[in-house]
Formats: sequence, structure tokens, C-alpha cells
Amino acid sequence: MPLAPARVMRELDARLSPGDVVISDASFSAGWICSFLPAKEAGRNWIFARGQGGLGYSLPAALGAAVARPEGRVVNVTGDGGFYFAIGELATQAQQGLRVINVVLNNGILGWLQMWEEIFFDGLRQSVELETKESQPDLAAVGAAMGCTGIRVEKPGELGDALDRAFAADGPVVLEVRIDPRATPLQSFRRRLEEGAGGRQFDRPGATYELRPWTKSAGASVVEEEGVIAE
Repeated sequence: MPLAPARVMRELDARLSPGDVVISDASFSAGWICSFLPAKEAGRNWIFARGQGGLGYSLPAALGAAVARPEGRVVNVTGDGGFYFAIGELATQAQQGLRVINVVLNNGILGWLQMWEEIFFDGLRQSVELETKESQPDLAAVGAAMGCTGIRVEKPGELGDALDRAFAADGPVVLEVRIDPRATPLQSFRRRLEEGAGGRQFDRPGATYELRPWTKSAGASVVEEEGVIAE
């Protein structure tokens, strides 16, 4: 404890049907899905934030998907930071009786930004905390207060039964899962955090993904002075 997001994805994968729609919020949520949640079939069943929306877009997007496919089920995977942006739309999900399972990976922090600060700004930690020891919002309880089924998971052994209950529900669900705040799907972040070099070694903010080295095909020649690659 707290849970690894990869474990959450594995349990979710075991319960998804081919026709279910999966919506990913921006930030780490997309990475966990891409790495550990395989698509069941081809089709427009997977909606990602890349190039389509910013943090917090997935909960409103789930509304549209659920209305477009009233006979199906929509699974919205988001972090707590993204979830806060449009949390009021849970009332809309409840009013309309939409079959949306909101899986909230709650680590109590804006994880991407916190790791960015640690890696590129020499351990800075500012304006990223979403909870304190004295104040830990219960997102499952918020969902229940708005008319959804609220389920909170803190231990690995609770996850399977919680997902079974969520998938059996007729209306919207908020499934809050407490996850490891140091978990990240980005290999470059993991490596740099392990190295502990801080901002001194990585002086190029924006280099989230490591560039692959340039290569040339066999028989190709490179004319550097003219900036031309000639076969």
C-alpha cells in the first residue's frame, strides 16, 4: 500500500467488455492505460487527451460518450487533479442515470508537476499538494453526495470486489483508489528520479521523452555542410 496503478489497470482489464468505452484524462492516466490496458477490439472505444484536451476534460467527455452509447458502459480513468476540474458534472451523470464508472487514481498530488519540479528544478516542491494530513478529501463520499455510487479503495485486497460492485451498478460510480504518489508511467522520469541528479544534469525542460539517435540507411551519404542527405 498504497496501490500501484498497474495493478488497478490489470483488474480493470479483466472486467472490460469489447463494447465498453474507455476515456483517459491527461497526464499520467494516459500513460497507465497505454502501458497496461489493451484494447479489446478495433473501433472508437478509446478516447485519449493527447492533442484533444487538457487536464480535467475526461469527466465531461464521459458525459458525451454515455449519451452517444446509452446501451453501453463508459469507464473514465483520471487522476485526482484532473477530477477536481469538473467534479460538479457528477450531478449531471446522476441526474441522467448514465452508466459511467469514474476511476479516480488518487495520489493526493499533481504528480507530473511534482516530479517535474524535482527533476528540472533541483527538488522544488511548490503548489502541487492536493491534500494534507489534516485535510484529505474523500472523493468517493463526494460522488455519493451527488447521487453516484461512491466506493473507496485503500488496500489491494479491496480492489477486485470494488470493481465488481462498480461494474454491476446501473448508474454512475466514483471509484476512488489510493495510489502510490511516486508511481509514474514515464520511463525517463523513473530513471531520473532514481539517479537523483536534480536539475543540474537535465537543463532542458521539455525533454520528457528521450530522443532516439539519428540513423541512416545502408548506402546513404550525409553532406553536412549543405544540410542535405543524399542517397
